[in-house]
Formats: sequence, C-alpha cells, structure tokens
Amino acid sequence: MKLAFSQNLTSTVSAAFNPSTHPNIKAFYKFKSLGGADISNVSNWTDQTGNFDMLQATASEQPSYSASTGAVNFNGVNQSLETALSIELDEMFTVAVRMNVDDPINSDIAIASNKESGNFIRIKNADKISLRFAGGGLSDLSLNSGTTIGVSTNFNLIVSRNDEGLTKMFLNGVEQTNNATKTGTFKLDTIGVRRIDTNDLDGAIFEVQVYDGISFDTAGFITKINNHLDDL
Repeated sequence: MKLAFSQNLTSTVSAAFNPSTHPNIKAFYKFKSLGGADISNVSNWTDQTGNFDMLQATASEQPSYSASTGAVNFNGVNQSLETALSIELDEMFTVAVRMNVDDPINSDIAIASNKESGNFIRIKNADKISLRFAGGGLSDLSLNSGTTIGVSTNFNLIVSRNDEGLTKMFLNGVEQTNNATKTGTFKLDTIGVRRIDTNDLDGAIFEVQVYDGISFDTAGFITKINNHLDDL
C-alpha cells in the first residue's frame, strides 16, 4: 500500500503543468520569482526563458514588489517594465495573465507594446476587454452577461488566437462569448503601459505567460493554464 501511494504521488507531481518546460513557451514572468523580500523599486523581472527580461532603468517608473502576495504593483502613474526587444507572435499564440486592477477600472493595460503602436491587451472597464494587434482595428469585447471584474480582485485573463485568426478570451477559465478575428503580428514588450506611456495600470501583475504556436484549439490547454494560475 505504501508503494502504491508513493507511485500515485510521484505521478501526480510529474503531471503538474509547468509553463517553464512547455515546448511552446515564448516568455514567462513567474510568480514570486522576484524573491522572498519586498522590493520598493523593481528594475528587472526575469523572463524564465532567458530571452525577454522586463526592465526599467528609471527609478520613478519602477513598480514595487510585495513578497507575501507575489504582486508586482503598478500605481497608475507611468510605471512599467519593458523588454529590449519585442516578443513577436505571428500566427497562433496564447497570452495568460493573473492580475488585479484598483479603483477605478479604466483602460488599464495588462501587457502591450510601448515600441509599436496598436498592440495591447487592456482592461477597458469592469465588463469589457480591449484587444488590438498589429496596429489593426480595436476590438472592445464585452464579458459574458452578468460577469464583471471586481475592484482589486485577482483574476485570470487568457487571450488566445488560432491559425485562422480567431481570437478568444477566457476569464477565470470561462470562455467569453464575444470574440474577434484578428490577423497580423502581435508585438509585446511592456507590462503596465502601451505606446507611448499611456493607459497606465493601477493594479498588480502576479504572473505572465506567453506561448507561440499554440492556441485554444489544443485540447485541455486553456484549462491547464487556468488551473496553474489558480494555484498561485
């Protein structure tokens, strides 16, 4: 009996979803990877892939970090972190963020480009998410009827596009009815603002995952991501 228990435990642990080792991970800003002590000025959030570290050299524009909650806190006044090179997502992709937004929820950027205009995922208000890729048209997508984002309440937002351009949103693992067809290269390089230093986030980011070449069409993928974010 003891042996069987050990085997089951090992199997459960080995089967746990790990963004760091997923073959399609493009960039990964890991929960609590900034350490076990508070940081008043965050200058670098390391990308676990080693390719796209989020940096901020200007002290007044650096967010803070709360070790107890793992929150990277943005105060809504031009605080951001930015990569040296943009993450380019040409076709299928999935972007997942665990975050919250303080009062008022008003066009707060989750992740975007501060180098290229027209590339962002934005929390427009409590029941609407704005998407814009490759400088194309803006899509303000309402959440499902009766669904809202609470002030200072943690939530998981997953945006995923398949190889036909169909782009879907998932809030806390639930697919939202409204979607969009959006093509072109989605460029990401900044957390907390979009070009140029606008729509500043007043809230917190806990983790960001960016995948290239995989979408909601892969069975179970969105559920695995959401379950991982729920467990943070």
